Amino acid sequence: MQDVRERVTLYFTLSMDYIPVEKNIEMGQLRVDVLDAILPGRHLYRNTYCEFYLNEETVFKTHAAEQYLQPAWNEFFEVEVRSRIDARFRVTLYVYEDDALSRLSFGNALIDLQRLEPCKRQDFTLQLGATSGSIRLQLLFSPEWITRARRHYSSS
Repeated sequence: MQDVRERVTLYFTLSMDYIPVEKNIEMGQLRVDVLDAILPGRHLYRNTYCEFYLNEETVFKTHAAEQYLQPAWNEFFEVEVRSRIDARFRVTLYVYEDDALSRLSFGNALIDLQRLEPCKRQDFTLQLGATSGSIRLQLLFSPEWITRARRHYSSS
């Protein structure tokens, strides 16, 4: 008696779409150190300050620096980022006008948070426009899983 086996081969088509899913590495705390700026020397600017926006909401405003061409702030702040993928993070440099009641936008720059390497402090020099000067920042992104771990396992 012989064992007769049939081989059956089936083919089918499978269609898949990739849907990006937010991971804990895309959410977390962003620390921003606002260092200084270099302004073009055509005019003397006084009382310059920066405002930072996350998804078009103001998250921080520096004090007004009194220096003329190289205002220095040396301030920092932290903000919670829900998604580095969808975040629109922007800095705008303002100058108070002579009457100190009105302000003039001197320039702005977008900051791509996806370029940040997690848990590593990075220096950035951002151009504020074609001829508006630049601003120096230090950024540190700590993903949510690290900030959660710090909360649960603190040494205090």
